Amino acid sequence: MLVIMGYATGVHAGGLEFPGIGTQAAGRGGAYVAKATGGSAFLYNPAGLAKSTGKDLLVSFQLVNLRLDYQRTGSGGYWLDTPGDNLSPTCPPQQICIADPALDYSDSALGQPFSEVSMSKSGPLPVLVFNWGNFVNVKGLSVSVGLVPPSGFAAFSLPESGAQRYTLVNSAHFIIFPGIGLAYKFNRYFQLGGVFMSGIAHLNQTLKIRPLPSMANSAFNEGAGGDANLEISALDPFVPTAVIGVMSLPTDWLELGVSVKLPAMISAKGSMVYDAPSNDMTDSYMEKGKDQTRLEQHFPLKVSAGVRFIANRFDIEADFVFENWASLSGFDIFPDAAITDPIDANVVVDTPMPDTQIIKNYRNTYCGRLGSTIAVLPRFLDIHLGSFYQSSAYPKNNNTFNLDVPYATQIGVAGGISVAIGDRLDIHLSYLHIFQPDISVSNGVIQQQGLPLSTGENIGNTVNNGTYEVAINILGIAGEVHF
Repeated sequence: MLVIMGYATGVHAGGLEFPGIGTQAAGRGGAYVAKATGGSAFLYNPAGLAKSTGKDLLVSFQLVNLRLDYQRTGSGGYWLDTPGDNLSPTCPPQQICIADPALDYSDSALGQPFSEVSMSKSGPLPVLVFNWGNFVNVKGLSVSVGLVPPSGFAAFSLPESGAQRYTLVNSAHFIIFPGIGLAYKFNRYFQLGGVFMSGIAHLNQTLKIRPLPSMANSAFNEGAGGDANLEISALDPFVPTAVIGVMSLPTDWLELGVSVKLPAMISAKGSMVYDAPSNDMTDSYMEKGKDQTRLEQHFPLKVSAGVRFIANRFDIEADFVFENWASLSGFDIFPDAAITDPIDANVVVDTPMPDTQIIKNYRNTYCGRLGSTIAVLPRFLDIHLGSFYQSSAYPKNNNTFNLDVPYATQIGVAGGISVAIGDRLDIHLSYLHIFQPDISVSNGVIQQQGLPLSTGENIGNTVNNGTYEVAINILGIAGEVHF
């Protein structure tokens, strides 16, 4: 049997961004663009680095816990092998079509509802920044170096035989951004700073795909014996980007800040490992040397602006954040790979894997953040409070919503404390809870991969219909040492 495969899978880097990265800012719900000071300014507004007058070392560690529940529902229609047609509620007479059921017809389910898939997984978000204020005794000049993560979470571990397996089984993406910062305080009315980073991205993801099915399982096309396993591993050692910021303190009670984070493109190169279905009578395989791929995705332009009102023992800051996710229509995949099928002792057929794009059709996102710090015991104990609202990047009908990036409209509530231990050490603690309304998808367009139409297009069961429940908790602890 010739194995023909229209390969497509989305590898994302960090997903869509969470507000509140960095322990001190997290306690304020991410409202930190105007207040930005110390090592946390490296992330939010580099102009704030110039506030330091000595040497500071920030070591911050946040633990992100993601809870995910997914109940797949299917579609209950038929994919038609006719040019221009798509999913139909019925199979017309004398029409070649493949059933896409609303129930689970895998080997063991036999027409039962799809089983719910659940996951609870934790991962770290470390931040390390050293900042030298009044660098080499130049008043107002600050130089810093840092190591920061992306503002997201992309580590998933889901059942290998679960209803979600055609979207995602495992992902273990690692991305880190080393960088150097430079800031200068001209006067109280104008501070300018920039952080220049060169990220390192290693992307790893596993999912199930469907080569051309045998007659035995073509009706429902989800028997485990017809699943092939595909693992992708790719590396991009150079992902350049930058953050530029300005700040102003026009009066003692008002502080303003603006920062712009430039787009970053990931172009990761690597290899794929293909395990043929157990019912593949031809023992198909991916030959060494024909297993390469390139994955492309970018982080968009991000613009943040903040206004901070300062009182004697507290402040209130309001931030607005815009992210240009509409510039990302999907994830691009460029395989240089082929499935080899030994038909018999004399005939071997290679089927190249085509270039493709995983459609996302994202929209721009908008985020409002509100935060406050209260000096309970001045110069000793501060309490932080904050909240935010962030819009969804998915289309209004959520037809491209999927497990690879399961983030929609988010609402966050946060709190934290900062304790000064003498003049040399500050300890920061924070807690941020992010929740989002349940997402129900009934008109999904993400298909199981592997079945070709007569036109060469993909045909396969809808795999993103269903209900998604997501909640995120972020605990943070940080130490800030002053030299």
